[in-house]
Amino acid sequence: MTRMMTEVANEETLKVIRSLEALQLFRVVSTPTVPLQIDQSWIGSISKETGEDMLSFVENSKNEWDRSF
Repeated sequence: MTRMMTEVANEETLKVIRSLEALQLFRVVSTPTVPLQIDQSWIGSISKETGEDMLSFVENSKNEWDRSF
């Protein structure tokens, strides 16, 4: 199945698309008109301090991996 994004030019075209959908030849999948970038969708989900703490933890963990035994 191939997916594509289209823009409906007028109401008559929309009626044709709905007819094709009723015949099960075409399926309309609702999606946002302007998809969010991943980084934009996460803005404000955690505080800056929490983010810095998490980065510090990851860096410390990486340093532990580099130790030779």
